[in-house]
Amino acid sequence: MIEQLRSNAELNAEKAENLRTFSGLKLLHIKKQVEKLLSHIGDYGFFIEYTKHDISHIEEMLKIVEWLIPGQTQDVMTPAEWMMLVLSIYFHDMGMLITKDEFDNRGASDFSDYKKDVYNLKYGRDYLQKTQSLGEKEDVFLYQEYVRKNHAKRIRMWISGELEGNAELVGEIQKLLSPLDDLFRQDLAMICESHHLNNLRDYSVYDTNRCYESADESKVNLQYVAVMLRTADLLHITMDRTPVIEYNAFCPTDPISILEWQKQKAVRAVRPMEMRDDDGNVDKDRQSDKISITAHFETVNQAEAFFALMDYLRYVKQELKYCYEIVQDAAKREGTSDYVFPWKDIDDSKIFTKKFSKKLLSFELDQNSILQLLVGNTLYNDSSVVLRELVQNGLDAIKLQNEIERDDKKELTQGKIIVNWDSSKRILTFEDNGTGMTIDDIENYLLKVGRSKYSSSNFKEKYPDFVSISRFGIGILTCFLVANDIEIMTCSSENSESNRIVFRNVDGRYLLKSLEKQELPKHIAEHGTVIKLHLRDNADMQNIEHNIKKWIVFPYCEVVLIKDNEIPIKIGYSSPKAALEEYISHEVLGKSDDIIIKQEEIEGITIAYVMKYKEYFQEYSLVSYSRRNYMAEEEHMPIPIGVCFEGIRVSSNTPGYCGDAFLAIMNSCGSNFVKTDVVRSSIEDNEGKDKLLRIIYGVYKKYVEEQIETFKKKGRSMSWIAYETKFLIRQMVGLQNGRMREVRIEKEELMSEVFGGINAILFENENERKLVSANTLQKCKTINMSESNMIDAAEHLLKEAKSSISLSGLVNTITNEQTIKGENLLCDYEPNSLLHTIALKRKHIKKVVLNKDERKIDLSFEEGEERWIKVALIKDKSYDDYEYAFIPINGEKVHGIGIELGVKTRLGVFLNSNHEVTKYLCEKMSMFDYKNSNTDMYAFRLFVSLVVNKQNTYISRDISLDSFEKYFQNRIEHEILDRVSEDIKEVFWEKIDRNELISLLKNQKIVVYDLKDWLR
Repeated sequence: MIEQLRSNAELNAEKAENLRTFSGLKLLHIKKQVEKLLSHIGDYGFFIEYTKHDISHIEEMLKIVEWLIPGQTQDVMTPAEWMMLVLSIYFHDMGMLITKDEFDNRGASDFSDYKKDVYNLKYGRDYLQKTQSLGEKEDVFLYQEYVRKNHAKRIRMWISGELEGNAELVGEIQKLLSPLDDLFRQDLAMICESHHLNNLRDYSVYDTNRCYESADESKVNLQYVAVMLRTADLLHITMDRTPVIEYNAFCPTDPISILEWQKQKAVRAVRPMEMRDDDGNVDKDRQSDKISITAHFETVNQAEAFFALMDYLRYVKQELKYCYEIVQDAAKREGTSDYVFPWKDIDDSKIFTKKFSKKLLSFELDQNSILQLLVGNTLYNDSSVVLRELVQNGLDAIKLQNEIERDDKKELTQGKIIVNWDSSKRILTFEDNGTGMTIDDIENYLLKVGRSKYSSSNFKEKYPDFVSISRFGIGILTCFLVANDIEIMTCSSENSESNRIVFRNVDGRYLLKSLEKQELPKHIAEHGTVIKLHLRDNADMQNIEHNIKKWIVFPYCEVVLIKDNEIPIKIGYSSPKAALEEYISHEVLGKSDDIIIKQEEIEGITIAYVMKYKEYFQEYSLVSYSRRNYMAEEEHMPIPIGVCFEGIRVSSNTPGYCGDAFLAIMNSCGSNFVKTDVVRSSIEDNEGKDKLLRIIYGVYKKYVEEQIETFKKKGRSMSWIAYETKFLIRQMVGLQNGRMREVRIEKEELMSEVFGGINAILFENENERKLVSANTLQKCKTINMSESNMIDAAEHLLKEAKSSISLSGLVNTITNEQTIKGENLLCDYEPNSLLHTIALKRKHIKKVVLNKDERKIDLSFEEGEERWIKVALIKDKSYDDYEYAFIPINGEKVHGIGIELGVKTRLGVFLNSNHEVTKYLCEKMSMFDYKNSNTDMYAFRLFVSLVVNKQNTYISRDISLDSFEKYFQNRIEHEILDRVSEDIKEVFWEKIDRNELISLLKNQKIVVYDLKDWLR
């Protein structure tokens, strides 16, 4: 029986009992009750063959934590963090408790769905046969498996108060934890579940700076606690979990259980590996970064357990790396550098075996290439890629053949690839007259998955400028997506070797036979390769023409498709422009008379895009494209939009975008800086991709600048040019007709960098009006803006007039006053303008001045500290046109304002620091950790949106005080709350008293000064 707390973790956690959050909680009492509860794991025949999950497991985890957490982190951890960690260790396996009543009522849970999945072979035929062989014990086994699979979820629900069976047990747990603060209890539930989840990177869930009260001792780094729970649980694999007396008593019959018991019986110790200095001496002051496993396997029948342990340790290594990266990222992103997780690897040098070899044998693979395949990528999931892979292999071979012939000063082979489909025999054949393959090529590259000839050091040294499509040596694998039997005939131009290889399945068995020249097909008699696939019945080649045209767009040489001995079909186009011209000729965009196609080529990158002439505006603009609007055309012929590498389509997105934007297509040919990812579905994200994107965005910039020059030649005013340029750019950033389309720029920062040089921003200084670039404005110390209905009217007049008069000159002449100061004046500002956003990127609002007599608002921007907190408002469906609210920092004023809550500008609503509602917002703002917590950030946005809402002005003006709450609830609260999740609402209402909020809004005059109020 436990009489006192002994571990350092528990003693540190016990200090938290003095905090309000844990008022009335006694850790020792909880541990005693947990010991009783855990002792029942294994009752009624459940989990008797499993390794121990009782209080001894908890004690060992607490010991592990003492060395797992580095001393420097232990020194900064708060009592609340220790409490969260200790309680999560206590409760994390509690979900494995099963009562007799729960099992008897198993039909009331979703266990029946789990059992149905077993019988539907979701977990495999062997698993089903094993369960059926158990007879009357079948349901006991299945139910314990069901519980094991869901135990982390179960304890989360039990702690948080969500009943799911076991009402009596849940009641005990709830009673034990009742002294806890509710938010802390919910977080504890989440942490307990986390050891079976893979979402530790989600900072909105695992807040690194959770505070349960004002005291510093109450702060908890939830993510770090979750990492420590997960790691300590993984590392408790020592023999104390498998006492011999219990092993002999239970005699596990389940093979998995036997391996688990034998594996952990062999493990003697799990400790930090001793670090050594450069001379090989133990350095006790150096922080270890490896975990040493000591184990001894004594008998031959433990060999399987040994390999099971090695498999498990490989998994632990992955988890250590995962946790290490998470903690490193948090230190960088969240500033949690004091929370250290040094563990990166496992040292297995102290694992010994007797009577069997511990040497692990494995397949021979090119490790570096395989790593690129496996890390973060899913291989081919589209069987049509076999067309792409085998054609592009042929293209590489033909291109290399021509390269060899150039070096030898021989006549170039007229490359040709023939794809032949015989539907009656279900044979798909690929023929190319490229280099062919030698025996060395076959053995060292074709049959070595993950090794490409074109990536070898010898090849790169011999052909440093050769750019191949193939890089990873995995294309042949795609054949097995559609075929089991594969036949290859090849003739090498290097040594005239002719060989035939026959594959039967992907298990590596193959036949290699030498051929005479006369046995080769005519097309490859000199050199080349034929690959013949005997397709399986389920391989669908019904759309072979469409699919091959989808992938092969700008081939290096002639490519033809022959279907059932019909007339050969030419595949691909000579250039991006030719592809778009062919598409336009079908009049899918209407008559082609008013359509032109521009093509640009820079450093091997060729881009073509479509422009349509708009008669009314007398200008060309890009042709917007959305795949959903062209589904019928896409089924008939692949639409030429996307990114191609050496003529092969890599993606179907508009170049420079993550989806559809406008009709444009790009090809990279001979560019060494462009590399595709392993499955050729995108460009590798590196410096080469950034260079490519700068080229792409540069082409789009040139398009805009050419339109500007056309406007100038037609005598358009500067206002006209600036306005139309904003429209042209809006097409590229997703805005159309004032609404945002689903367009995502691949790298906005690079587009901004390139577009920052476009001279299309209206700017005035010393009464001179000119078009300047965003980059120019970034260099200005101060930028000013003025808003009024008169200024808008003057801008409209200047747009239509071919005059060089400035805005300030025109307005001041009309008013006969110095209404506008024409100094560093940014004209006709639009919040959604990309160029204006770039111009103001590093500047903050310095001053806001309201002139009620002139109905004018002046704003100035400078670099320096922010004076306002910008909050994006959550808008309701139809009423509100407020986009942002600006909350004053340190009492920053809106000059000239009176009783109004704020003043609406094009940037948003600037709040009056003297207004009671603003003071209320500023007071409550400190309750939201909006800088570090996504949940708090959204809750804070919700708070501000309920207060700074146009409907409040209508209600306070038109509705009686008695009806205020009803209208507030129906017209504001209901509309906005529907747009946020329950979690955010919960956090919000925990911090804000609803009655207090409504009372404040009801009794205050909510008026926002808005220039639109003077428009009818």
